[in-house]
Amino acid sequence: MASPECQPSLDSNTLKIPVSPNVIPESTATRLRIALSGLRKEEDLLFSKLLPERLNAVIVQDRTYNVLFVDARNPETERMLRERVKEAVIVMTCDPDETEVRGAIALRRPFTPDVVVNVFQDVARSVARLEALFSQSRVKRVAPSSGHPNKNLEDLAVDYRFSLARLQSLTITIEEQQFHLAPHQYLCKSIHSLEGLRAHRGQSLLNIEVVDTSGTEGAFQNAEGTPQRLDLLLWQIGFNAGAGKLIPWLTEARAYRLMRWPPVVRTNNDSTLVRLGTLMARRTLHPSELVRATGIGEDAISDFLNGCSLVGCLEGFKPSEVPAPQIAKSRNPNHAPLLSRIRMRLGLT
Repeated sequence: MASPECQPSLDSNTLKIPVSPNVIPESTATRLRIALSGLRKEEDLLFSKLLPERLNAVIVQDRTYNVLFVDARNPETERMLRERVKEAVIVMTCDPDETEVRGAIALRRPFTPDVVVNVFQDVARSVARLEALFSQSRVKRVAPSSGHPNKNLEDLAVDYRFSLARLQSLTITIEEQQFHLAPHQYLCKSIHSLEGLRAHRGQSLLNIEVVDTSGTEGAFQNAEGTPQRLDLLLWQIGFNAGAGKLIPWLTEARAYRLMRWPPVVRTNNDSTLVRLGTLMARRTLHPSELVRATGIGEDAISDFLNGCSLVGCLEGFKPSEVPAPQIAKSRNPNHAPLLSRIRMRLGLT
């Protein structure tokens, strides 16, 4: 394997993209939702422009992606693959002499527009096959004129994580209260209070209907309500879904940490949630360890983990994968950077 200093350089002039129709017709192709994760800076910029211009594709920043695009030589790639959306197609940049990774589609340097387009046409076919298989799973997509019943908020959380997040737009009705979602835009609308979902916490049987409006032109744009960040709604669903118990895809056997703060915590300034967020931003802990470290009840910790997970800011590890805690180089406040000194003063480090 070549050393980093010997990597082929990108020729930006070679990859200038003429304005032309999409290679794959918009009406017939699967929409690629691509997450660029851990690519070299110049390649990230390149593909951010190339892929949407030449393909039926959009670059996304959240877990609604159906394609994860990574660099084989990035040390963080292994972790990214562990925590990926399981139904996503993996594309991996690599050098000509590198061995392909099983289960990933290789895109080898040096890049040219035609090579990139050809590879991503194969990617689009793979995504279409996976989505066809997934549509036959227990969570079915529903026509705009019908509905898919869910029993409670936990069912809804599971459906959203494993299926509904991939829809272009949908409407969720919970006990006659409508919420309109556009997952790809990470927006939601409703004339009802999102906080009102707390009233359904712990209820085992609710009247919930999910309608896929992806095929209805302007469905989300014309829906009632002011656009809000989707994670505000997802937080309320996730936080209340387990009613003090972990939702199905979380487990005591795994340890967790925050990749970023859920904005709801800072907005509401709940001292309990702030304590949990501060600790989990620095340490990777099992749920029971969080109970012992904070003295906060197990039910409150489960609710917090549930909300963070559905929002997409929680990272999980098997016991053998738990990273070692970071050790500060110096505990002398006079030798620490300014922000570190502020954190020490506040007791956050």
